Amino acid sequence: MSESEHWFVIGSNGSGKTTLTRMILGYI
Repeated sequence: MSESEHWFVIGSNGSGKTTLTRMILGYI
């Protein structure tokens, strides 16, 4: 995952920890 996507997720979700975790689990 690129840093742009990482910051985009946080920006669009506010506290995007859940979304980030789901994306990481989706990538694995």
